Amino acid sequence: MDYRSKKEIEGQVRLVEIPGADCCACCGTHVERTGEIGMVKFTGMINYKGGVRISLLCGMRALEDYERKQEQIRQISVLLSAKQESLVEAVERMKQESAEKDGQMVGLYRQLFGLKCSAMAPGDSPLLVLEEGLSPVQLRQYANLLMEEGRGSVILALTPAKEGFHYVLASRTEDMRLLSKTLNGKLSGRGGGSPQMVQGSFAAGESMIRETFSACTDGETYESK
Repeated sequence: MDYRSKKEIEGQVRLVEIPGADCCACCGTHVERTGEIGMVKFTGMINYKGGVRISLLCGMRALEDYERKQEQIRQISVLLSAKQESLVEAVERMKQESAEKDGQMVGLYRQLFGLKCSAMAPGDSPLLVLEEGLSPVQLRQYANLLMEEGRGSVILALTPAKEGFHYVLASRTEDMRLLSKTLNGKLSGRGGGSPQMVQGSFAAGESMIRETFSACTDGETYESK
């Protein structure tokens, strides 16, 4: 008999056959007929080692998975105030509205950074600024603006993080990778970037960061109010 097997088998062999589909050597638990299995739900398929790996659920597991997902759909429908058959359109609409709000927020933060920058006089001293509630991307944008507008020879921009502070170092003239390496060693920090700009985080308090930055830049720092 022709049958499918991953290795040579000797002795008693149990063959499981689904007529017209497959005949396989198997040592698992078997049913007399495929109908005993009940519902079969294919949940995924990926290419794997030159073949295909299929994920599936059978019987009560398939039924429980269906019921769980049906309940999730019901809850999402309530949260979005949309009919179940219209959830895709509701989510697409929500994503579009969110993208528009994000665009508005970017514009407002750009205006805010511009106003803060214009309130500072140009200078050649190291500059440390601390702003609450900025994302790492926003902090980088703020530091870049301060650098481009010549508000300091070296810019250190900080925003509070869960443990310590996120930071961005920026300068047109100094190698920020060297300064970042020194500050990271003293302030339990980590980060990386280019000679012009480095970003990362410090696991240290504000006063310690100020003192260390001042000492490492060999000059007084001033801060925007």
